[in-house]
Amino acid sequence: MILSAIVLTVIGVVAAALLYVVARRFSVDDDPRIEQVEGMLPGANCGGCGFSGCRAFAQACCNASSLEGLSCPGSDRATMDRIAYVLGMRNDSECDVRKVAIVGCGAKCGARPEVAHYDGPASCVAVAAVGSGESLCGYGCVGMGDCVEVCPFNAIAMNAATRLPEVDYSLCTGCGRCATRCPRSVISICNVSRSTVFSYVACSNRSSGQLAMKACRSACIACGKCERTCPVGAITLGRHGDRQLAVAPARIDALKCTGCGKCGEVCPTGAIRTTQA
Repeated sequence: MILSAIVLTVIGVVAAALLYVVARRFSVDDDPRIEQVEGMLPGANCGGCGFSGCRAFAQACCNASSLEGLSCPGSDRATMDRIAYVLGMRNDSECDVRKVAIVGCGAKCGARPEVAHYDGPASCVAVAAVGSGESLCGYGCVGMGDCVEVCPFNAIAMNAATRLPEVDYSLCTGCGRCATRCPRSVISICNVSRSTVFSYVACSNRSSGQLAMKACRSACIACGKCERTCPVGAITLGRHGDRQLAVAPARIDALKCTGCGKCGEVCPTGAIRTTQA
């Protein structure tokens, strides 16, 4: 017994010594600037920058020769300037442009007639799985607030009166978690200029005008009035994302939009809204 204990002790000491030597020999010292840069970031690990989290973004900044193409959507221009100063670089990132979430549904209570009553888990995914939900519109928001639950910045809240999510653009970073969670792709992420007024279409219905109006009186009917009225050519019809469709709601390029509001004035259903980034 004593001999076994001695042998095991010797083996343990030798193994520990070898591990220590190997760890010291092959250790890699972290760049101390990574901790400093990470401390300047929001720390939400939202992934809106294109990296897995704030530390990964900080490492990318420290390893880069330029900050061009690197931008934290949750940080302002001053923060990126400070990061550039710490790293001894110029801030060439496009901080004058930010990403925000757009809710493509603006139907107030009563605009979408209820045709059924949903009794089940309070989840947008669950409601979307059983058809169009409580209304005829299979494209609109179902109002269960999954997007609110996943937002790391508390930038989305459900309006109790309309049962629709509302985005606080002073908090939204455009990380995309809400858009990913939405089972009907009602929420989308778009680029906007900082602190500018822009218009967007609060409708995702891709039915023809007559069917869209039957399901929701606030639907975009693709009449084209907004496209013909826009003085800067920021509105297009017939596309949904990268797909060409015969019928699709109007889409507004927020970077081109000047926020003049003329499109909203001519919209016969009130589907176009204007807000400030």
